[in-house]
Amino acid sequence: KENVTVYHSGFKPLEWNFLQSREAGACYTKLVMEKTTEKIVGYHYLGPNAGEVAQGYATALKMGVTKEQWDDTVKIHPTCSEEMLGIHATKGGGENAVKTGCCG
Repeated sequence: KENVTVYHSGFKPLEWNFLQSREAGACYTKLVMEKTTEKIVGYHYLGPNAGEVAQGYATALKMGVTKEQWDDTVKIHPTCSEEMLGIHATKGGGENAVKTGCCG
């Protein structure tokens, strides 16, 4: 716990924007970064197309991607996968992790 930073975000996928039955934080994503190396050592994604999203980032994790490299990745818009990039709210940091609107 002391040697990791956890970034997280709640969001509503673009394709769900017209569904009033779904709340803004209906989906969730989390990155776990090792502080000294800034390498991403884990991630979680709860939302549509989770298998494709997970597979898309697996190679980057296996290759030792850092948070800076992760954030510099080009976002594919409009996809749920783009929610994995540019996460800035940290657990315990007091920021609101729930995005509202299309581009958070």
